Amino acid sequence: MPDWGSEVSLTSDRMKLITWAKQSTHRLRAYVLKHKIVSSVTAVILLFVVISAYHSIASGRQIVTYTVGIVEKGTVMSTVSGSGQVSASQQVDIKPKASGDVTAVKVKQGQSVKTGALLVQLDASDAAQAVRDANLSLRSAQISLEKVKSSGVTSLNQAQEDLTAAQDTLKKAYDDVFTAISNAFLSFPNIMAGLTEITYGTDYGRENLGYYYSLLNNYDATAQVYSGSVSTSYQAAKTAYEKNFLDYKSSNRYASNAEIDQLLTETYNAAKSLSDAVKNLDNFLSYINDKVAGQNAFIPSKLSTHRSDLATYTGQANSQLSALLNIKNTISNDKSLVENKTTTLDDLQNGSGAALDLESAQLTVVQRQSSLYNAQRNLADYSIRAPFDGVIAAVNVKKGDTVSSGTAVVTIITTQSLVDISLNEIDIVNVHQDNKATITFDAIENLSISGSVAVVDMIGTTSQGVVAYNVTVAFDTQDERIKPGMSASATIITSIKQDVLIVPSTAVKTQGTVSYVEVPGNPVAEDQIGKTIALGSTQRKVVTIGVPDDTSTEIVSGLNEGDQVIVKTTTSSSTKSSKSTQQTSSLLGGNSGGPSGGMIFPR
Repeated sequence: MPDWGSEVSLTSDRMKLITWAKQSTHRLRAYVLKHKIVSSVTAVILLFVVISAYHSIASGRQIVTYTVGIVEKGTVMSTVSGSGQVSASQQVDIKPKASGDVTAVKVKQGQSVKTGALLVQLDASDAAQAVRDANLSLRSAQISLEKVKSSGVTSLNQAQEDLTAAQDTLKKAYDDVFTAISNAFLSFPNIMAGLTEITYGTDYGRENLGYYYSLLNNYDATAQVYSGSVSTSYQAAKTAYEKNFLDYKSSNRYASNAEIDQLLTETYNAAKSLSDAVKNLDNFLSYINDKVAGQNAFIPSKLSTHRSDLATYTGQANSQLSALLNIKNTISNDKSLVENKTTTLDDLQNGSGAALDLESAQLTVVQRQSSLYNAQRNLADYSIRAPFDGVIAAVNVKKGDTVSSGTAVVTIITTQSLVDISLNEIDIVNVHQDNKATITFDAIENLSISGSVAVVDMIGTTSQGVVAYNVTVAFDTQDERIKPGMSASATIITSIKQDVLIVPSTAVKTQGTVSYVEVPGNPVAEDQIGKTIALGSTQRKVVTIGVPDDTSTEIVSGLNEGDQVIVKTTTSSSTKSSKSTQQTSSLLGGNSGGPSGGMIFPR
């Protein structure tokens, strides 16, 4: 059986809910209409809440900060490391690095030798010639560098002198401008007065222009056009002249260049107006004269006088117009010259082309120095010397023999301790005999012994596709705790440079074959060096790098001591707190989402 009581109760609850909703809607509408200002503010706050929430979600933006360091002078040291064992045998075969004919054998079996003693000499004539050539190339590069430096200074001085000369020429031209304007006003008043007298004078008891027109028996359209042109051009010339004359009187030779430019343009235009007015009046009088002569009528003598005067005015106006045009062109040309010389000087001072020439010359010197160093090292390889103290056990060559880099020319027995280590094909390239090394031992804590490279194998061994080269390092000192067969590690110094410009290696970046560093757009304060800070902008600087080590890199060119560089860039995300949104929500009247949340409207 259906529960009719429950169904009636449910229907009654629904009706109450619908009635309550309708009443709430009416109350809300009445409240909004009655309280428009409050409702508007509420709407604005709600909009702010939405925007804040959006920004809170979307504000996961990237923030970039930087650590700035300083270019300093210091030492860079490149090393390679390898591990091996202390040699059980003190008998070592000495093999040359170079190939060639033996020219001298300086030792014999059983002879005691000291470190560095010459054992065998190979023919080094080609290697010696290479050293001489490298020396000459270096000297040539150094001379070219000096020329570029000297040329740069000379060019800069010459550019400054050229700019000064151009500025002086322009200054004189402006003096000439005022002189030309002054000369124009020696003629302008006379021309203007003559135009007025001939056009509107009363030589015949009436206005001259009208009288001359009346000499024609019948209406003449051409004469009418000429007459109109005379009146129009006269008024234009009079207006231009009067304004120009007032501006000229209020100016002087010491006015600014801009003011003189304006006065020159105005005077030139006034000269054109006067010339046009003179020409139009002369055209009119010439036409009247020809027409009257054709009618065999009387030609007043004054007409010839007026035409003669106009010829004089034409010459004066055209002369002034030509002079003003010439000076205008002179000023324009001199201004262009100053601009060009300024640009040239700026380019030299900013180092656009000159800096590139200088950097190129400096790089060439560095390259030639490196070539000389390599040639000298190669020459030294032809002199085979004892890598340590010992006794000659065997001499395997004689004068005239031809040996290769893998040939054992001498065998030495030594009392020094040795360690044989293995290096890969990349590291072995930079290892040479006599390179200094530091040896440590797995079995003996805190023991570090200095040594030097005694032998470098020229032929590698291949194992499972990996090429390795043996290197023998001789100890500088002996320690009785060191036993044959002990495991040892050797760190070999392949290159060391002192008192050179260095930056942290993290500052150097590469793009293709170009190395560069980033620098702050504006220098930062000293107390900010080494700290993580924000920068307004950064710039790239191309640099030439030299020897790198584990922490620093040598800078050959592109930076100076004390320059600031960016050594670290940090990128992080920033998320705004929703706290401001919660605070704004509280302005709406309570907790959001709860039974009592939201604004309370009156019943």
